[in-house]
Amino acid sequence: MNRFFSSSLISILFLFVSSFSFAQGSKKKTGKVSVVFTTKMSQHDLDSIKQALSAKNIKIEFSNTAFNAKGKLKSLAIDVDCGDGYRGEAAGELSSRKKFGFVRDYDEKAKTPFAIGFL
Repeated sequence: MNRFFSSSLISILFLFVSSFSFAQGSKKKTGKVSVVFTTKMSQHDLDSIKQALSAKNIKIEFSNTAFNAKGKLKSLAIDVDCGDGYRGEAAGELSSRKKFGFVRDYDEKAKTPFAIGFL
């Protein structure tokens, strides 16, 4: 039950943070996709994130993943391709003091349309 609740909460948070839409009458995306990896995530969570991003035409690959004895994420490398020219790679050891992940902001006036690594 606790695992289900944890995974459901992560999925709900991910969907709220990563919402975006298509502008009316155009194929242009709007909004922001933001993914932050934490030491509370498991392999199941990584699989769920990959699936949700794929539905948004964003490809993410994980490598060099390391988990603790309880199956929680310690470190990983990510390769992200947003399918629109924005792409990057990063690797890091996770910490509660630093955020690690990526952000893709589809706003034309965004200061930083894409960031990856420690945010």
